[in-house]
Amino acid sequence: MNLQPILSNELVIMRPLEKEDFSAIYAVASDKLLWEQHPNSDRYKKKFLKISFKLQWHQMVLLL
Repeated sequence: MNLQPILSNELVIMRPLEKEDFSAIYAVASDKLLWEQHPNSDRYKKKFLKISFKLQWHQMVLLL
C-alpha cells in the first residue's frame, strides 16, 4: 500500500513534496504580505522558511 500516492486529473497533480521543491516554494513564500497575519510573520525570510521546510517537508503535498 502506497501511503503517499500521486493523485491527478486533467487539471491538477497532487504529489508528495520533495526537498528539491524548496526553491520554487521559496519563490512564492518569500512574499512578506503572504505571512502578514500569520503568528510567525517572519517566515518569508529564507532562514525561517528553510527551518519549517526541513521539519515538515515529508508531511506536505505539492499541487501542480
